[in-house]
Amino acid sequence: MSEKTDGGRFFDSWVARKLGHPNISVIPNAVNKANWDKIPPDFKERHHMSDGTFFLCVANYSLRKNQLLALEAFCEAGIPDSSLVFVGSSLEGYGMEVRDKWISLKDSHSNIDVHFLEGLDRIEVISAIRSCDIFVLSATEETQPISLLEAMACGKPFISTDTGCVSEFKGGIVVSSMNGMVTEMQRLAANPGERSKIGKEGKECFDAEYSSPACKRAWLELIEKIA
Repeated sequence: MSEKTDGGRFFDSWVARKLGHPNISVIPNAVNKANWDKIPPDFKERHHMSDGTFFLCVANYSLRKNQLLALEAFCEAGIPDSSLVFVGSSLEGYGMEVRDKWISLKDSHSNIDVHFLEGLDRIEVISAIRSCDIFVLSATEETQPISLLEAMACGKPFISTDTGCVSEFKGGIVVSSMNGMVTEMQRLAANPGERSKIGKEGKECFDAEYSSPACKRAWLELIEKIA
């Protein structure tokens, strides 16, 4: 999926290149965004959110996805009238732990809001992505996260931990610490022009490399080469 090689998620690529394998094809994950433009970006209005900056994190609730980091960074950033929305699978277990953490912090952070949502259908998730201002990924381990590709497809800037091959994506900021995430949350929230510029770069990157048509071409080229 990537030119990246390491001893973790890209170990197979590392081995192939170490052995000097002559036939290596790199075909990334792809997202089919057909009909997304028909899904209204009205998520904020329907969920009665504030008019401030809308941060969105879409990931299954789990320790590996590390939603706690996103929550703590958001609280530390303290951007007035901003909202952070978590969208994921069942809250049971880790999700409840993160929500309990927010409940313990809520009284001392009355100028921000956090929402924990579960079990949304696909249309609602895409509506959330189309409606957000900044996408957040706080995972400790990833390969080539689909959620960031979806944000890029919608022209939304992202802030992400340095995991998997995220550093190869255009359209966002990669951070190595909670302090870095706090700083970038504050910076992008205060600069809508910068958000628009970064989001546009991400969409162009998506269209060229990670869209369904682009990846179909890559698969076709591989099949023709083999045949």
